[in-house]
Amino acid sequence: MPSGVPAAPRVIQTKNAEDPALRTWIVLARAYHTIVRAVSRDVSRHRLTLGQFAVMEALYHKGALPLGRVGSLLLVTAGNITYVVDQLERRGLVRRERRHGDRRVVYAALTAKGRALIDEIFPAHARYIAELFDTLPPDEQNQLRCLLKKLGFAVAELEGEGKAD
Repeated sequence: MPSGVPAAPRVIQTKNAEDPALRTWIVLARAYHTIVRAVSRDVSRHRLTLGQFAVMEALYHKGALPLGRVGSLLLVTAGNITYVVDQLERRGLVRRERRHGDRRVVYAALTAKGRALIDEIFPAHARYIAELFDTLPPDEQNQLRCLLKKLGFAVAELEGEGKAD
């Protein structure tokens, strides 16, 4: 099609949901929810929610981070990050810090107790994730990751959101 000429709208058969995009969306959503339920059960063995584990994992791998950066990494709202960090702080797993350069920015950091917990549980968690994906050989896992990344970037661009991870 010549550039500058908009493509004709795609006709979607909604009655039988046989459109490949609709079918793919349904399969993707179901797979995502199934995997999230499994991973949530795994981290709950350590009395953590998936959100709490995600915050601790981000701090484990990246070190102390501004709360806003934690929220953007995990794709959650500032209010939710505040709530999750409050919970982790009450358990002595995370602490809030301010830096001398800019006291307006609040950082989250693992405490010694938090680091000890994530040091203990992360290796088994990583093995569990690998087991969940073992049904796909490594080349298919890489292919799936590349396809999902391509889709995420395209949708982010379409929505004007910039880069999607």
